[in-house]
Amino acid sequence: SHARIRRIVLSAYLGITNDLPNLPPYLRILGMTSCGAEILHKAKPMLPIIARPTDVKKLSPEARRVFELEVRADNLYSLCTEHRRPANMDYTEKLIRI
Repeated sequence: SHARIRRIVLSAYLGITNDLPNLPPYLRILGMTSCGAEILHKAKPMLPIIARPTDVKKLSPEARRVFELEVRADNLYSLCTEHRRPANMDYTEKLIRI
């Protein structure tokens, strides 16, 4: 079907393969309130946390590969929206604090 062809083409473009981890290799924080910051400060997560673009450098090679796939998908999505954004904003955008 047409949907299946779209998924195959998108997977090929993004480089998605069967060897990706089944579970997320990191936690990504996009924004938070002061209460959320307090909870995050007290938390002892089992996965690395990405809250700033520089945190990506601390990831394992496997986790960094997943992050790079996420960046490619985000770049493609931004091309398809009415208000286009610059590419690679995942590496430059700061955490949103409310």
